[in-house]
Amino acid sequence: MKQHRAFTVLELLVVITIIAVLATLSIPIVGRIRLSRDQVAETGNFRQLGSGLLTYIAMNNGEFPPEGENQPTWESSSDPEYKDAWYNSIPRLSGGPSLADFARQRSSFYKRSNLLYVPAAEYPRHKEERPLFGLSLNSKLRRKGQKSLLFPSIEFPSRTVFVQESGLPGEKSLPGQAPEKYDGQTKSYASRTVARYNGRALLLFADGHVDSADAKQVVDSNGLAYFPQVSASGGSVYWTMDPEADPND
Repeated sequence: MKQHRAFTVLELLVVITIIAVLATLSIPIVGRIRLSRDQVAETGNFRQLGSGLLTYIAMNNGEFPPEGENQPTWESSSDPEYKDAWYNSIPRLSGGPSLADFARQRSSFYKRSNLLYVPAAEYPRHKEERPLFGLSLNSKLRRKGQKSLLFPSIEFPSRTVFVQESGLPGEKSLPGQAPEKYDGQTKSYASRTVARYNGRALLLFADGHVDSADAKQVVDSNGLAYFPQVSASGGSVYWTMDPEADPND
């Protein structure tokens, strides 16, 4: 007659411990896989936005789209005054919905189908009160008070930032940055650059191409842009159309 041997308490504890250890080891792996997937998805979104940017420039005699508002509301996004603002015109020309299209379906703004949504970003709970941007237009591309910007006026378009991923309230800021700068507005530069991909920042350049850069080569130890902007001392990107200008002024 067969005898069935039951597990001892010690054997059960060993099995449970092994399972717990394996689960602990798998968490970082799953996290890295998810982060890699999000980076691939956002890179694709940036490429589409780059295509829309080039289309806009071609359709408007070399002119870049208007900046729009720093912190648009759902209502103001559909104001005719902001019809061509970058967050309306570029996504539309990229084959996606504009910010104005989400005025009546706010929750959809925070879904992967939206080119302005950043999958790896940590959006706060109050995100539906107003549109919160995890990516934003380079705020230093135009001089103060300058409304019109033409492509030929940019000396190094392949190294000049057009759009970058920027911080949202509660996300981890880079060394030297003021955490309160992470406010989800539509315009930013080094003071709001965020590194969501293992210390790297995703950037869309003025010539329409996409790349990532080590955040330490984009943001200096004071949380600002490097000056000189591109040099052996650290800086790898331009923020201003004039490379000799100080972007922190």
